[in-house]
Amino acid sequence: MKYRGFIITSCTDNSILRQDDSGNEQLCNGYYCQVYSADDDMYANQIDDFCLAVGHEIEDMSDSSLNRGIVKQIDGMYESYVDTKVSLNVKRTEELLGRALCWIGEMESGSDLYNTLSEVIGMTDIEMHRLGFCSLSEHFDKNGFAQTIADYFIETGTELTQSGNYHFEFSEINERFGVNLPHDTELLGKLTEQLTSGENSLVVSDLNMDTDIDINFYTLYCPNVIEEDCSEGFIQSM
Repeated sequence: MKYRGFIITSCTDNSILRQDDSGNEQLCNGYYCQVYSADDDMYANQIDDFCLAVGHEIEDMSDSSLNRGIVKQIDGMYESYVDTKVSLNVKRTEELLGRALCWIGEMESGSDLYNTLSEVIGMTDIEMHRLGFCSLSEHFDKNGFAQTIADYFIETGTELTQSGNYHFEFSEINERFGVNLPHDTELLGKLTEQLTSGENSLVVSDLNMDTDIDINFYTLYCPNVIEEDCSEGFIQSM
């Protein structure tokens, strides 16, 4: 059956567990149903499954009762099913894009690959990084990439700290973003500028990047701060 953009398959089921009017469990006859997107002809990605039991969700085993039960289920779960379908479509698109980019990556590397992704496909540096092309970070715009890393520091640190302080190790940042800190002094300087200027200066109260990265945040922007733990020298880290 197709209804509202979904394919619903069904088969008989004689062991559906339900409760009678007295609260006692009983096995019922009915149908087992599976929901797929209407364009999923291969039934590759199930969105949901459910049972329709005689005497509960449906009156009897007739086709008309089955169809009414399916319609009621889809109508009741429609928004949730649409959200799941969109998520599955996005995931599928990402998988296909990933395969295409891997093929391109086998044909090109370094600046040639960066130019193809940037100029031909139109990807931003951030999008390349999200797709795992950290090896291309040396070709990224330093100002834009510094902003991306600074945003990560602030979003992660303010969310996880319970004291207002958070510690990041250079090795963890290098692995995550494909950079070479602290040896890349230009990027280090731009990170310092990003974290201590503009709107970020309202969130970051103090910064030390001599050995690793220690950031003190104004606790107003740290939702999980435990005030009694905010003693001098209490440092959290990844």
